[in-house]
Amino acid sequence: MPAVTSALNQHLTSNYKVHIEFTEDEVRHFLTPRENVVFSYLVLKDDGSVGDFISFYALNSSVLQDPNHDKIFAAYAYYNFVEDNDEERLKMLIKDALILAKRNDFDVFNMTEVLKHGLIQNDLMFKPGDGRLAHYLYNWRVKSIASSDVGIVLV
Repeated sequence: MPAVTSALNQHLTSNYKVHIEFTEDEVRHFLTPRENVVFSYLVLKDDGSVGDFISFYALNSSVLQDPNHDKIFAAYAYYNFVEDNDEERLKMLIKDALILAKRNDFDVFNMTEVLKHGLIQNDLMFKPGDGRLAHYLYNWRVKSIASSDVGIVLV
């Protein structure tokens, strides 16, 4: 937990104008894998330190008026980072997340345009949704910024 917390906070601080600084307890609470809720995976370097991290969460939807289906099992990209912010490495990590989501019986994998997701969405054939997600940070004084400068994933 200390290594993930340190690496995640370093990544967020170095890359985003607006971000959370997590405590170990918060990382434990929000990112520790929980069946059918949060899925988190580490890639360790040869020396045993944390190299890459990927997580996604479940946010299922009900299907109305369909005799064959009653739910859509949706995975959403959560927090992630890769060693040296390598864009190709991030693409590979997200591809791995897609495989892991499929193995966990998800029907769809979504990601918002925050974090570094905008760099890779098109290359991995993600399609835009039907609307724009807006973050309203109550009682924060933040000028309008690009989604790529936001390091917060709101659930």
